[in-house]
Amino acid sequence: MPSFSLGLGLGLTQEFQEGDESSEDEPMKKEIKNEKLDEGESYDSEETECDNSILGIEDDEDKKREVGKRLKKPSLKLSSPYNKKEVCASKFVDPDEVKVSDRIFSRIGNSSEKVFQTKRGYMLGRGIIETMQAGLWVHAHVIDAWTDILNYEEKLKSNSTVNRYFFDTSIVRQFIFDKYIPFNEKFDKFESNIKDAMKKDKELLTFEKVHLVINYLEEPAVDVIDNRNSVAKFPRAYGDAPNELKILFSRYLMRVNHKSASTLEGVEPERVNMNWRTRDNHVDYGVFCMCHMETYMGDKTVNWTCGLPKESKQQQSVLNELRIKYLTKILLSDTNTYRSKIITQTAKFAKKTNEEIKDLLDKGWQKRGERI
Repeated sequence: MPSFSLGLGLGLTQEFQEGDESSEDEPMKKEIKNEKLDEGESYDSEETECDNSILGIEDDEDKKREVGKRLKKPSLKLSSPYNKKEVCASKFVDPDEVKVSDRIFSRIGNSSEKVFQTKRGYMLGRGIIETMQAGLWVHAHVIDAWTDILNYEEKLKSNSTVNRYFFDTSIVRQFIFDKYIPFNEKFDKFESNIKDAMKKDKELLTFEKVHLVINYLEEPAVDVIDNRNSVAKFPRAYGDAPNELKILFSRYLMRVNHKSASTLEGVEPERVNMNWRTRDNHVDYGVFCMCHMETYMGDKTVNWTCGLPKESKQQQSVLNELRIKYLTKILLSDTNTYRSKIITQTAKFAKKTNEEIKDLLDKGWQKRGERI
């Protein structure tokens, strides 16, 4: 019987404060109103003709182009599914992925236009997904959408692999770390958040072993995965937050009579050492988080390689490319009910000339502060 692991976005709401202007208790799943079509475009997300596949390139020369360079007449067609594959950090960005991201980063249309929605209720407006562009803090709601996709893919995996479950950022709110709020009040709110998240995922309660954050060990453990290469010791770097979160979760497990509850409560949190941790990167926290969530299986530093090099210009280049890859995976996931619309819009956008696309991207970047 394989061990199981639990993913929890520790402190994400704090990390992404600058990019998230929604109120603390405002869920990502609320309806986004005033959706508008792009000028000159029409679509029906339910009826758009599509062969349920992603964008593909037939032209061999187009495949060879570097990111940021375009042929005068980029070709576009529908081909194989873009699902259930782990994003590879070491591979170059596919030309199709560039086309999808260019369409998004051109910032055409209303920022509240829905571009992502799943049956579980996760929803992203165009302005939110635009924060995947290099140089911007990734919005916390993008991380939430990412958890939904990863949980969907977990259900499709074979039974021989380690199973994981990812909570979205609504689980961890600022009140958890407020020392002036009584513990019982914190627990009531935390339990309510857990129950809300687990309404459609009852299988958590059947896990053989539970690991807070992301882990895979013979015994429950609390691993803090942080890309920051801080010289501060654990207590100074994180305060009591990891321990507070561990206690809240173990108490919840006690409430539901889970056998790992008491063991988990006695575990000391540890920070995972990684050779790709950074000192000078204060923008890509969200990209690191998405990469860690997808690749970490609890095997610590001995066998874990997420594909990122050490902090360098090369690492920054890989992070920028991962933004494009993750954006494409989110929008072209089978779980996205707007997938067909994205394909249609991208195909139309790709017919523009290189000069037109560059001009739209330049203008789009200038509008970035108005869109969130």
